[in-house]
Amino acid sequence: MGCSPVITLAAFLVAGYFVSVARGSGEAKILLESVDNNTIYKLNEDILGKISELQRPIRVIAAVGNSRVGKSTTLNLISHIWNGKNETSAVEKIFKTGHSHDAVTCNVWAYIIKPRNEIIGNIVLLDVEGTDLGDDRVTDRLSTFTAMLSSALNVFALNVVGNSDIGFLYRIARLCDLVFKDKYVLPNFPKLRIVLRSELDPPSDEEISDEIFKRGREKALIILKYFPRSTIEVTHIPTVNGNRPLEDQKKLSKSDWGVFQNLTKDLQNSPEKRSFEGSPIDGTSFKQLAEDVVEAMNSDDSWRDFGDVYATLERDICRRAYEKHIRPVVRQSSKAMGDKMIDALDKFKKECVLEDEITKTKEELKVTYQEKRDQEEEDRRREEEEGRRREEEKRRRKEEEENKWEPYSSYAKYIAAIALGAFAFSDEDLKHNITTLPHSEYNDIGLRGVCWNWNESAKKSFGLTGAGCGVIAQEVRMVYPWAVLEGKDGYLRVHYDMLREMIYVVCNKRLSLFV
Repeated sequence: MGCSPVITLAAFLVAGYFVSVARGSGEAKILLESVDNNTIYKLNEDILGKISELQRPIRVIAAVGNSRVGKSTTLNLISHIWNGKNETSAVEKIFKTGHSHDAVTCNVWAYIIKPRNEIIGNIVLLDVEGTDLGDDRVTDRLSTFTAMLSSALNVFALNVVGNSDIGFLYRIARLCDLVFKDKYVLPNFPKLRIVLRSELDPPSDEEISDEIFKRGREKALIILKYFPRSTIEVTHIPTVNGNRPLEDQKKLSKSDWGVFQNLTKDLQNSPEKRSFEGSPIDGTSFKQLAEDVVEAMNSDDSWRDFGDVYATLERDICRRAYEKHIRPVVRQSSKAMGDKMIDALDKFKKECVLEDEITKTKEELKVTYQEKRDQEEEDRRREEEEGRRREEEKRRRKEEEENKWEPYSSYAKYIAAIALGAFAFSDEDLKHNITTLPHSEYNDIGLRGVCWNWNESAKKSFGLTGAGCGVIAQEVRMVYPWAVLEGKDGYLRVHYDMLREMIYVVCNKRLSLFV
């Protein structure tokens, strides 16, 4: 392998072990390293922890290719421009660069750029050691890790797209064929860009694409499956002083500087990182995916079952979206659920794209809402019936005590009140201290829910005392006159069961939105 343990250790100690998250300062840090330069790979948990705190959207922009083609230097220039700096200010070396022929970048390095606005979101830059550094097994796996974690895959090449670059694309495509079999993952597969450095007359974009796909029909077909010709973008960047690295941006012409500005703008518009099913990846999901990829890299036989890892990742994304958006809603009353569950489901669907999970969650909301509404309605009926029973019993006993010599007359009054059926006293003239309820089931049918105390007239005429809640009969008569009855005594009564039936219809209509 081209990176010796001594060089790797020295670079690691100089860089430190904490990820830089401040825009325009700090250095990139090792994200993944080959522990034994052969078969064991280890993640930097400190860096991974920082990445796991990132909110979506996250754009993961990766640079792969041979060594000494300007990957790290270009990423430094991109970060420089991204941070609003110009060609007159010094470029900060967030990724290590050098002037010798020895490779500087070993393993996989990461740098976080915090968002200037929520639309662009967080950006993670990944830089990986050259694909031509000797041990194909190690460099392949490091580059594969980088590709699987990226949303924008940038292959850097010098003068031409070489055999090692095409071989890398072929191996990535073959791995995905093994992992995903017949699944269609192209819409969320990393977007490919060829970044070509050349001091010669640059080939056309079509010639570059032809170069990729002419190396054997079998390889070309597999590469085309995951990197269709129409989706490949090409950027030509300049060289300075022959093949020397682009170390001093002051040597760039105005037009050359414009090339890097355009490349920076293009990369800024790279797609958001998503799972291959389409679920947006946040920092927590990125961490889980990185750990699962490394586990597969450390095993000889697990790549074939790696598709199951992605299936588990998708379910975990849906589970976290459920806890975030759905769980708080199903814990509330039916009234609150009715107001919030459509919005909650929309938010859930933006994060979870699995149709079976969406259908299951939709059905759960529907069933839970119905069960809560039925239970609350039953509880209200029982409470109101018990309240009426107690009031009637209290009034009957009071009348019997006040007029114990006329028991039959008192009994007749009691029977008359019962004969009114579901109509209950609700006349405004029998109430005082009326207060409006901020949230009431009667709001659903355009009525004001209120609470009150029975006044002296209610007490003297009907033995009604204490507090009550419901509606004002006069207000109901203006909207639903058939639900109001005027007794011979001149007072209005309300048929509360009729109102509840109307509320039930309105709630069912709302519930039908989930059908």
